[in-house]
Amino acid sequence: MASGHVYYNGKDITNRSPHTIARMGIGRKFQNPNVYNELTVFDNILLALKGSHGIMAAITAKLTKAKKGKIYDVLERTGLLEQAFEEVSSLSHGQKQWVEIAMVLAQDPSIVLLDEPTAGMTAEETHATGEIIKSIAKSHSIVVIEHDMEFVKQIAERIVVLHQGSVLAEGSVQEVQSNPKVIEVYLGRETINAAA
Repeated sequence: MASGHVYYNGKDITNRSPHTIARMGIGRKFQNPNVYNELTVFDNILLALKGSHGIMAAITAKLTKAKKGKIYDVLERTGLLEQAFEEVSSLSHGQKQWVEIAMVLAQDPSIVLLDEPTAGMTAEETHATGEIIKSIAKSHSIVVIEHDMEFVKQIAERIVVLHQGSVLAEGSVQEVQSNPKVIEVYLGRETINAAA
C-alpha cells in the first residue's frame, strides 16, 4: 500500500509537519535514540517539556516548581531517577532509549508511538522497557511497532499484524498466534510487523 490518510481526533494529519503533529498530542520515538549526549538526563527532559519550543526557550525559561516536578515524575516513571544528573553519553544503550521515552512523555502526549523501542537492548533492558511501557499505558494510549514477539507478548493487550502494507490479523496475543494466516506468513517469510 503506497497511499492513504492518517486521522487524529477527526482531523486529517497526513501531510502535517512533525512539530505540528507533536503539538496536537502525538509523541513519537524512533528506533535509534535521538538524545543530547553531552547533556544530563535531567536537561534532556527539560528541553523536551511541553511548551519549551527550542533550546534557547528551554534554557532561558525559569525552572518552576511545576516543571521540576514534571521532570522528576518522568524520571521516576522511566527508571532514570538515579541517573538524573549523569551525562547521557555515560549511559547504556538501553538507558538512552529510556531517556528518549522520557522526553516523549515530557511533551504530555495523549498517544505515544514507539518504533522498535528495544532494538539493541540486552534481555534485562528489554524486560525493564516492557515494564516501563506497561506503566505508561495506564495513562497514555501506546502504539508499538516491534518484531520481537516475546517482547510483544509482555506488553500487548491487542496486536495488529501487518503484511505488505495491509492488516493480516488483529486480536489478542492468543488469537493472533493461532491465526492460520499469521502462521502461514510467519513460517513462509522472514519478517512480519506487529503493532501492539
